[in-house]
Order: sequence, then C-alpha cells, then structure tokens
Amino acid sequence: MRNKILFTILVSCLVVITNGCENKDEISKKYDFDNMNSLNPPNKLYCMINNNEGWTYDFSNVSVADIKKYGLEARHSKIPVKGSSRKGIMMKYTVAQDNIFMYITKKLSPKDDLKPNKKYKVRLSFDIATNQSRDKLSAKDRVFIKAGIVNEEPKERQKKGLKLINIDTGDFGCSGNDMRILGDIYKTNGTKDESYQYKSFETILDITTNEKGEAWIIIGADSGIKSKFTLYFTKIRVVFS
Repeated sequence: MRNKILFTILVSCLVVITNGCENKDEISKKYDFDNMNSLNPPNKLYCMINNNEGWTYDFSNVSVADIKKYGLEARHSKIPVKGSSRKGIMMKYTVAQDNIFMYITKKLSPKDDLKPNKKYKVRLSFDIATNQSRDKLSAKDRVFIKAGIVNEEPKERQKKGLKLINIDTGDFGCSGNDMRILGDIYKTNGTKDESYQYKSFETILDITTNEKGEAWIIIGADSGIKSKFTLYFTKIRVVFS
C-alpha cells in the first residue's frame, strides 16, 4: 500500500513538471505540494496559486521624498492572459521620473537542502506576462529583464535621496556583477493591442552559498517607461546541481 501511495505522488509530480502551472491547482487540492520535501539538490516550481510562496518584491531607483508620486503597487494577482488560470506577482507604477528597477526575490537555505559554502550550478526559468509590443515603445522606453543569484540578501539602501538596492544589477541596458540581461518585454505574437501574452526566459547561473547555506534568487525588470506600466512574474522554476 505504501509503495502504491509513493508511486501515485511521483506520477502527480511528473504531471506538474510536464504541464506546468496551469494544472497544479487541481493537483494541489489532492496533494499538499507546498509542504512536501524538495528534491536534493533543490528542484523547485513556484506557481503562486494561493500566495507568493515566499517571494518578496520591491522597487529601486526611486526618490525617497517623492515615493508616493510613483503610484507603486505590487501584490499577488490573477494574470490577465486570455484562457489562462495562472496567478503570480503583479508589479506596476503610474509615473516615473527616471528608470525604475522592479524586482522579486526568494531566499533558499538548508531548509531547501542547500549546503553551506557549496558551489552550485543553477538553472532558472520563469515567465512574465506583458502587453508591450515592439512598435509601441521607443528605444529609450525599453524594458530589460534581468536575473541573478547572490549569497547576500538583496535589500534597500539609500544614496543621495534615492531608494536603491545593495547588489549590482547593472546600469540601464547593461548586465551587472550580480544580474544579467536575459532579454526585453516585447510580445512575440505580433499583436499591437493591450492584450497580455506570456514570455519565457531561462538562464544558467553559478553560486557559492554563504556560511549559513543561504542563496537568494532575484528576477527584475529595468524599465525606461515613464508612464503607467504593469508587469507580471509567474511560473518560476529553480533547479540546483
């Protein structure tokens, strides 16, 4: 009987991995995947069905004194892609004086089977939902998707009245020491309307965990858009080896 139960759970896991986040909601009603032990080394799929699943979010390169003027907002949300039931993290602002960096981050630790001071190769993949078409934005209004993994917690720092981040995300349009550019947010289906489309990204990263066995995944959008802008992050997969 025990072997049968284990086999059933393994088959269900394969369904999640194969079909992604669209089917995980139905399976989660039967099996509590959020509380299952991860594989060793960690192999995580974050679909954010009911909540952010430990992912936090923030904005960088904004004026501390004028922060309310930006209309910054971030929350767990249903994603407005036609025919999709997915959920994720919505981030938006209504106006910008300069480039804004919006980002999400997730801490992994020995609770996730990481070891202290150990080198790992990490395969990171994720989707965004975007409604921006190529001919809609000028060159200076581009938005670059960046990702990285670090062994210190990404958090706010302030300099000359600006709210910044303590890691090197790179200048606008450039990779940094801690994050690399993976692409832009333009839709690939050719539509020019306001409809949202999923766009996928993937990269291989290297990390050595700190003495506590900690590492932080960080995914962000470096935006040059000065008017209202909304973006969604979802279906994040992290595989350590």
